[in-house]
Amino acid sequence: MALLIIAMVAFAPVSPVKAAEQDSAASGGEASEPGESGTTHEGIFFQAPDQKTDNVKDATIRAGDRLDIRVYREEELSGVFTNNSIGFTVDTAGNFDYPLLGKIHAEGMTIGRLQQFLTDGLLEYLVDPQVQVSFHDQAIGNAVIILGQISKPGTYTYTPDLSLVKLISQAGGIATYNDQLKGFMKIADETHVRVSRKKSGQEEVMVVDVRAILAGAEPDFKLEAGDTVVIPDRDASSSVTILGQVMRPGNYVCTPKLTIVRLISDAGGFSHLITGAANIDKFVIGDERSVRVSRKLPDGKTNSFTVDVLSIMEGESSDVELEPGDIIFVPEKREKKIAIFGQVNQPGNYSFDRNMTLVKTISEAQGFTRYANAKRVKITRMTDSGTKFFEVNVDDVVRGAVKDPPLERGDIVFVPESDF
Repeated sequence: MALLIIAMVAFAPVSPVKAAEQDSAASGGEASEPGESGTTHEGIFFQAPDQKTDNVKDATIRAGDRLDIRVYREEELSGVFTNNSIGFTVDTAGNFDYPLLGKIHAEGMTIGRLQQFLTDGLLEYLVDPQVQVSFHDQAIGNAVIILGQISKPGTYTYTPDLSLVKLISQAGGIATYNDQLKGFMKIADETHVRVSRKKSGQEEVMVVDVRAILAGAEPDFKLEAGDTVVIPDRDASSSVTILGQVMRPGNYVCTPKLTIVRLISDAGGFSHLITGAANIDKFVIGDERSVRVSRKLPDGKTNSFTVDVLSIMEGESSDVELEPGDIIFVPEKREKKIAIFGQVNQPGNYSFDRNMTLVKTISEAQGFTRYANAKRVKITRMTDSGTKFFEVNVDDVVRGAVKDPPLERGDIVFVPESDF
């Protein structure tokens, strides 16, 4: 059969270092450093090397970094990668998803090493892939976040001399007014400011008394890149916080018998905002099946669990009663479509229907370009057991030698270049 399952792997992050070491072991030599072989390409995505680009290649990738990945003549594989659009942000676990290659563990890697790893991986799909990786801007990877009862919450550039008091000053000072609570005064608790910091993959939370710092009783608290600062209000012990994809995120009074469904209702329900232009096909909506609850236990540890709110609303499970201090996070869910890119005339995302087939999708993308290799069209499919890869000879399908394979929601179709 022309429709072949050519690989099936567990859906786990791939480490560029481990991949390089495995390749090295197989060849009997040491893994080469990125940039030791190959040439520097000039053109639309590339520039001649200079001191700045050399320094960037040696820079280490951290969780939260936004990566600008460029592949020559492959716009669908290129972009500033973020979680909310085409592109990639390294998540808190140090991973990001890349088309065709799946989940990649990038934290701790240099830009140069990741660039070489992507180049090697794309050799399976492209002839001589030319890849360049950089940070989106110099501030990415060197930032701190401040939230809560602060005048201008958000992300701020980290500098080596940044302290907690300096950050609060940059963010406009402690807030005394909360729009989300319709103007009621909320007095910040400066004695219990929380600073979250990642250490060896684990989150460390420190409580700082800013009032004592301002009074000169304690030294200022030095921040580190990646820190998240939360200024709580004095009612935090009797409130719950809901964040993420709801219409009105914020702090809410934890009334007796408050449940997660009632809280989401009070917060305006799940978000259903359509982002970007009128014809864009990405919808930012709340994932009602994966709502996360974080709860502080008496021993100081945090218990986190996931709630399927949709099953509660459909009567399939019981509602979850909340406790004071709970933090609820509603993650983003995107409507799954069929994605096709590579050597087709109109690459992009296309609406899925039950009759969608490979040839029909290629037709909707206005057919192959003259560079297309129709004999090795690849389909990537995510399943609960991992990622499956299929390779299809479309010429055989057109001739009627094999059946046109049906596609599933979320499939990614890639049409590679011909070797000649």
